[in-house]
Amino acid sequence: MEDRDVVASAAPCTINGRYTRAVVEELTIGLNTVTLGAEPGIILVAGGSSWEKWLETLTTKVSAEVHRDRINNALPTAYFACVALGSHYTATLVAQPLDEDAEHNPGQLFDVIWGNDPTTVASLTARVSPAARRAQLLSQSATLVPLPAVELLTLCDTVLTFASRQYTTLAMSARAIDERLRHHEDQTRMIVHDMRAPLHTMMMTIKSLQRQTFDAVGQTQLFGVAHESASYLLNLVETMLDSARLEASSWTLRLQPLRLATLIRSVCEPLELAGREAQAPLRYDIEDNLPVIHADRTLIERVLANLVANAIKYTPRHGEVLISARRSAEIDAVELTVRDTGRGIAPEAQRHIFERFYQATGSDQRRGSGIGLYFCRLAVEAHGGNIRVESSLGVGSTFTVTLPL
Repeated sequence: MEDRDVVASAAPCTINGRYTRAVVEELTIGLNTVTLGAEPGIILVAGGSSWEKWLETLTTKVSAEVHRDRINNALPTAYFACVALGSHYTATLVAQPLDEDAEHNPGQLFDVIWGNDPTTVASLTARVSPAARRAQLLSQSATLVPLPAVELLTLCDTVLTFASRQYTTLAMSARAIDERLRHHEDQTRMIVHDMRAPLHTMMMTIKSLQRQTFDAVGQTQLFGVAHESASYLLNLVETMLDSARLEASSWTLRLQPLRLATLIRSVCEPLELAGREAQAPLRYDIEDNLPVIHADRTLIERVLANLVANAIKYTPRHGEVLISARRSAEIDAVELTVRDTGRGIAPEAQRHIFERFYQATGSDQRRGSGIGLYFCRLAVEAHGGNIRVESSLGVGSTFTVTLPL
């Protein structure tokens, strides 16, 4: 029989289908399992070397004891097949990938013919070598009966159910990927937008210094504007990179003993000195004799600086920003709190404000990249702590960082 005849041979209990690789795997395991049952059996495999290795791997997933034999020169290179010889039944599966590169494409489809056709069983078994082994297998297969049609129909139902679940899973994954791609596009546009303004400011400042002559005070002011824009860009880039490292758990915490009172002063004093006249004043409420915590100073300083800078940014001149630190009354931890009397955050925004690149919308919109509070959450959680927000529109917001002792 020619190779084409092997693939094309059909019988009343032969089933044709087009399946993904995962479905072919499920079908092959199921067909071999049903055919062999619990008794020891023989599985013949054919195909290219890589296909044979794959098929042999599948046969190891059959619960019965299995002896494997190789079918020589049975099929064209692009085809693969297996024959199951149990204690009572026989069955076959022959498949052809639709793509030459199917071995490296998990989503590849296969044309598959499977069932209990005795002609296909005999044709494939007759290609086993050496001759003595071939004669033994042919003799054994002649005493077996085709796998009952009811078993094939039951397996069909199982395969269709598996394929349906796989399709649903793939469809959901495709939608999730599409959603993530759209989200990344929005994030990219957002970041580009946030970088454009300070870059434009820097360019205008440099051009002004090149084209005009300024006195010392004017030059200092222009350099200050350029420095502020450059600092904003540097902080944005560093925050994005560090957030990615924290996401991937590739940041090694450099724990050291820290006193919160000292840390608060080191963060807030520069913000007060650099503050403008319209900036809301900073107030402090630090509990006496706070215990020393062990934390990564760089991360916790940046968390506090981010929270205080945000509070200053969204609090009017006549308002107030209060930074407090105290020991938790409920757990063995300290609480670092930044409270402002700004416009507040809407309830629906509070649920998402610590998400990556989230920006509130509407009247409560906060301009920025949406990465700062996400970084704060990652940094605090890396220490085994948590961060939360309480806010009321028109009253203000309170951000609380809890760090374990």
